[in-house]
Amino acid sequence: MSDDNLKAYIEQALKIRETQESVSDIEMQKIALELGLSSSDLAKVESTFNDSLVRGKGFMKFKDWHSAVNELEYAVILKPNNAEVLQALSLCYTYLAALEKDKQSYEKAKQTVQKALLVDATHEYSFMLASELNKGLKNINIKQLDKNPFGMVSNKSFSHIVNLPKTFTKSRTDKKVFGVLGGISNFFGINSLILRVGIAVPTLFHLINGYEEFPTAVCIGYILLAILMKKEPENTDNQ
Repeated sequence: MSDDNLKAYIEQALKIRETQESVSDIEMQKIALELGLSSSDLAKVESTFNDSLVRGKGFMKFKDWHSAVNELEYAVILKPNNAEVLQALSLCYTYLAALEKDKQSYEKAKQTVQKALLVDATHEYSFMLASELNKGLKNINIKQLDKNPFGMVSNKSFSHIVNLPKTFTKSRTDKKVFGVLGGISNFFGINSLILRVGIAVPTLFHLINGYEEFPTAVCIGYILLAILMKKEPENTDNQ
C-alpha cells in the first residue's frame, strides 16, 4: 500500500467523521472498495493501526497523555469501532480533563467512553470510567484511574482492582500542606473541599471569639497525623 493510498483512505474517513458522530465498519469497507484497496493494502492499514496503538500505550505508560492522544486518535481514524483503542483514548482524555481541568477533554472523554461501551458492553472498566466522568469534571478521582493506567482490564481482574483495600495514607495528589486531609477524604470517600471547609470554618469561628482550645487541638491533631500517617505509595504498575 502506497502512502498516497493510505492518505486517501484517512482523508475519506475524516470527511465522514466531519458530518456524522461515528463511522460504521460498513462505511469503512465502502471507502476501501471505492479506493480499490487490495488485501495487502488492508493489511497495511491493520499494521499501521497496530503500530499507532502500541505507541499510544507506550506514551500512556509514561503518562504522556497528549502524545498518547495523538497516536490513539490516529488509530481511531483507521479503525473507528475498535473497543480497545476507544477505551484507551477515553482514559487519556479523562486524565487530561482531571489534571488540566479541561472541559473539552472532559467532553471528549465522555463521548469516547460511550462509543467504547456501544462497541463492547461487557468491559467493566469502561463502566467504571463512565461513572467516574458522570461525577463531574471537578470530582474525577485520579487515584481511582491510577489503579489501572491503561484501562485494559479483563472482567476477571476488574473485581480485584475495584475492591483493593483502602489505606489510611497522606495523599500525594490532593494536598495543600502535607496531604493529610486529602488522605482522610479519600479513605472515607468524601470531597476534600468539604472536609477542609468543615474544619476551617469552626476553627476561624473559635479564633475570632477568643476560644483558643479548639484551634490548638486542631493544629496538634493535624501535626500528629502528618507525622504518623505514611505517604501514599507512588504509582508502581506491574505492566
